[in-house]
Amino acid sequence: MQTNAMLRAALVAALSCAVLAACSGNGEREAGIEASLRATPMGSHTASHDGGGAGHADYRQFRRADGMRIDLQLGLVNLVPIALEACPTASAGVGRVLAMLNPMGAAVAHAGHGGSPPAGAVNTVAGGEGVVDLGALIAGPGSYCGLRVALQPGSAAAPKHGGELDTSLDGVAINVAPCHYPDTVGVPDTELDSISAHSCVQAKAAAQPRRITLPFSAPVTLDAEHRQLDLTVVLRYEEWFDGIDMTQLADAAAEQARLVDNILAAMHVHTGDEQNLALAFAAEVNGDQAMCGAAYEGVGSTAQNYELRDFRWYVSDLELRGNDGVAPVRLAPRADGTVHQQDGRNVALLGLVEGCDAPAPARTLALAGAAAAGDFDQLCFTLGVPADRNHGDIATAPTPLNSTAMAWSWLGGRKFVRVDGIGDADGARQNFFVHLGSTGCTNGTGDPTAPPDGACAQPNQAEICLDYTVIAEGGRIVADIAPVLADADIGSDAAGAPGCMSGTTDPECLGIVPRFGLDFTYNGEPIPRQEQQFLTVR
Repeated sequence: MQTNAMLRAALVAALSCAVLAACSGNGEREAGIEASLRATPMGSHTASHDGGGAGHADYRQFRRADGMRIDLQLGLVNLVPIALEACPTASAGVGRVLAMLNPMGAAVAHAGHGGSPPAGAVNTVAGGEGVVDLGALIAGPGSYCGLRVALQPGSAAAPKHGGELDTSLDGVAINVAPCHYPDTVGVPDTELDSISAHSCVQAKAAAQPRRITLPFSAPVTLDAEHRQLDLTVVLRYEEWFDGIDMTQLADAAAEQARLVDNILAAMHVHTGDEQNLALAFAAEVNGDQAMCGAAYEGVGSTAQNYELRDFRWYVSDLELRGNDGVAPVRLAPRADGTVHQQDGRNVALLGLVEGCDAPAPARTLALAGAAAAGDFDQLCFTLGVPADRNHGDIATAPTPLNSTAMAWSWLGGRKFVRVDGIGDADGARQNFFVHLGSTGCTNGTGDPTAPPDGACAQPNQAEICLDYTVIAEGGRIVADIAPVLADADIGSDAAGAPGCMSGTTDPECLGIVPRFGLDFTYNGEPIPRQEQQFLTVR
């Protein structure tokens, strides 16, 4: 009986908090403590917002992960803030029970909580910045670690595009109208405009509410001295259509469900004390876009043709540096698993992330996230994987650290950079690979299935610092393997592995490893580093 009475009391408290939308630890709220919210769509710096073309007044043009061109004519998302998510405490388990007991469900959104509702749906194709006021949440004193939001079916509408599209959201939370160009897969950016064959579809999805908690970079405290919190939810629309069969999107429930999952995965939040980051990358060979199977002229010391077979690399522990010190970057996760963010550390896999032999080649050339606002002029990161995460078991590692193609062994760790190609592509066809990773890793037994018992003799983790002022204005971070190969004869191989796999007795590595900005030892002789040649901004 006593247990039942306690549950009834807890249920009453839970319902009270549901109506208030955000409660303090004791179930109370305090007047004047408020979170103001807004939402904004975001594309990479390489996307375009055209004022015309194809009979449409406005659209967002971009390429999805497999390279298919998408022209997004309409992208409406009815996004509703639910509550601030309290940081875990000893009573977190009780909170989860109360949440399950709460019969209000999705209906609690802006239902009598004393805040204000959103101004309307987020319109990713709207002119200007497309910022939408998401209203406000009244909160109680406490420490908060995230924002809970929902895709909520509604009835909002936006101006029609070209007078042809249905812009209603009656009974759904998502309304999109993409045009897709199937023949652009595997085509370089310079040839996109030459391909005109396309199909356009419209799809509505999320007839049932879907919730997600967007984590903050760090806990946020609200109290009598900190009464106002400004939050911005960012919707990364270029990731919405990855992996979707565009020919089935209009009618297939499975493809619409994937769209909903992609949209939820492509959101992140930042506070008013932070800046949003959009980092655009490019993979090139001798200044031309890196494409699987393409041959590039004039590579290496003998100016040979180089046929590309793989091109991917890891970056980790991103941070901004400048007059305001150092600001760690919190990367937003991606649905494709190419970003891992945990405990203030991050790792991302970039480039042709599935390799050139994959049934559906994919690329990751954009990262997003947040960092403290301030005066910063450098973006710095490690080219590679941190030592404490480099030697874990591939079978149990989180993505993207579980890529077998980027692994040597548990002892050796990961390949930080993998570029595979064929030198003298029209003649001798010499395999010439560049695999950068840690060497001289030992564990006393030589067992490759066990981690090292100390630091590797040659960690080969290069620190890269680039001009953030240019990146923030739209500059791309370009990885080009040709400058790294400038002193290498890619049409021959003197000894060791084909090309350079970081071996300290491999003569091909003499002119390659130092060009990553790393000291190198060749047969016991120290070779000083050069200014790194792999990554630039332009």
